[in-house]
Amino acid sequence: MAKKKIIRNELIDPLRSNYELIKDSIEFSDLKYNFDTLKYSQKVKFSFPSTSLNLIYSMLGSFGQFEYHNCDLSLPTKPDNQVIEKGIHQFYEIKGIFNYISDSYERMIEDEGEIKLPNFYLEFVNENNKKYASSKALMARKINKNFFENIGRMQTALATRPLAETSRLKKIIIGDYHDSRDYASLKDFPYYNKIIFNEINDDVIMEYLDYINFLEPLVNSSLRRETFPMNFSINTSGVVEALTLPATDIMSFLEQINSTFDESDLIALKDTKLNKSPMVNNFKKDLFRKLIREKSYDLVKSYESIFDGEKCKIENVFFKVEKFLGTTGDIPIQTYFLPANKGIYQIIDTQIKKDINYSYRVKTVSIIYGTKYNLSEYQIDAEHSNALCTLTSSPSYKMVEMELLRQSAVVNPTPQLSPSAMFFNKSNSKNEIGVYLDLRIGTEYLKPIKVNNTDPSDSEDNKKYEYSVQQGVFEVFRIDKKPTSYEDFTNQKLMDIQNSINSTSVSFKDYILPNTKYYYIFRSLNTSLDPSNPTVIYQVELLKDSDDSKISVETYDFNKEKNYLNRTFKRLIQIKPAFQQSVFDDTKNNIANVNTFKNELSALSLGFANQGLWGRKFKIRVKSTDSGKIIDFNIKFKLSKKKTKEDLE
Repeated sequence: MAKKKIIRNELIDPLRSNYELIKDSIEFSDLKYNFDTLKYSQKVKFSFPSTSLNLIYSMLGSFGQFEYHNCDLSLPTKPDNQVIEKGIHQFYEIKGIFNYISDSYERMIEDEGEIKLPNFYLEFVNENNKKYASSKALMARKINKNFFENIGRMQTALATRPLAETSRLKKIIIGDYHDSRDYASLKDFPYYNKIIFNEINDDVIMEYLDYINFLEPLVNSSLRRETFPMNFSINTSGVVEALTLPATDIMSFLEQINSTFDESDLIALKDTKLNKSPMVNNFKKDLFRKLIREKSYDLVKSYESIFDGEKCKIENVFFKVEKFLGTTGDIPIQTYFLPANKGIYQIIDTQIKKDINYSYRVKTVSIIYGTKYNLSEYQIDAEHSNALCTLTSSPSYKMVEMELLRQSAVVNPTPQLSPSAMFFNKSNSKNEIGVYLDLRIGTEYLKPIKVNNTDPSDSEDNKKYEYSVQQGVFEVFRIDKKPTSYEDFTNQKLMDIQNSINSTSVSFKDYILPNTKYYYIFRSLNTSLDPSNPTVIYQVELLKDSDDSKISVETYDFNKEKNYLNRTFKRLIQIKPAFQQSVFDDTKNNIANVNTFKNELSALSLGFANQGLWGRKFKIRVKSTDSGKIIDFNIKFKLSKKKTKEDLE
């Protein structure tokens, strides 16, 4: 069932308040409509019990004037399946989208307020927004991922703009502006928040105002309209509230609409050029006024319709999308205004920072086409216990502002994949092993595995884990008893580790007792310190005898018993350097303080084994178990160092 606000006036006239008393005897005459005054008049006759005579005198004698704005406002809801492309009516979705991290961009915006950050609708210059080029934060016409990743080379800071220019970014009108080239470049922004929703509308004036190109001037004038408090009773999903809403009388507002378009304190984006001629806008305002008068014949309700509870039409004029820093607060840091002439409404907000929570409140500024009415005359026949009344009704069109929804969003970088891990040792090591960790490249959708108490609870839904370029930061967990689940590693973190230079990998030493089994897991941390899933469990043992040591590494699965398989060599053989021979040892090469490898490439080496294999010759003999034939392979391991033109100069 669709969610909605049931809107009612707080005050109810005496006849409707005593509905049960007169409902069976009330009679309504034919309507009379005055096209000059836009008023309906209707005679109403009813009878009553003789014992209620005094009540009837009191009711009719103090009838006064009443207003009727009863209507239903449909609300967008979040689809359970998160899919909004299937024609779901009145949906909404507010979420953060993360593409990648640019360290230089993060450093550049760290101390800047959100309003000074790049705005999606201005940074890609085109014919419709080029007049606002002075409000741009980025000093480039072509903006893509490469630009953001190397922004420190392009500009040292965000563009310096006058306060008046950045202040205009606090209020942005987005008309029928839509540049497909901009939306195709969304992947080039590091991250952004997306606000998208749909809303059903009663069409009374909006289609015509769109046709005469008068929507943006109407919104512009509405931002400066005079309001007064109006009381309503609003039922939202069974919760009834007495609310006071800011309201504006449309008939009075028609006289206040500006003939000029004031954009001194805002930005207005539109594909077609706004006509700012006072003469043209006054002409369109007259067309608007004429349209309202013509529509009143169908919009103003007779008292019979009011008595029967017929609902008024309500039409969205424009939507306000207010942005707040944090999940609470009532003073927005930025507001977007969208004329209600589309099927789907969308805001792309790039003026945000990662790991910061922003909330968005979507409001509608709507016209309720209501009716005001009064008792113009009445006669009471006490002898026959009946009454004859004449009720007059006229337009009471009110522009009101109501909240549709509010939700927060935060952009968190996608967690990294679990790291790749390798173990090694030196042949004479007594209690020392080496561990090498590196970020893995790729994308995986996996169920999160909880390790620490602070980790989110296990979810049945798959979560995205994806590699992104960053400094490798890792968590190391170790226990010395056989685990039965990953939760056995809770509070058993040995260390957080990262390289002293900017690298995706790190190698480190750990000290353990020989001939003792230890169990390790590792996790990668992204730039927000969100962990990856843990690696497989490694069972590690440093096997030590009197004069030698070697390391035993096996994966340990607490869900299955181990199966040991013997494999024989049949067709293929692979010969390659061991890990100890091929890893780049940054401690051995002493590069922590090296700024460039120019003219230094020949001095670098691979491996940390006691005896290297690079440049050495080996003979490998393969013997067939069937025929006894033997093949000898003479192999030399050669380390190639490809020098660039820069190294040769």
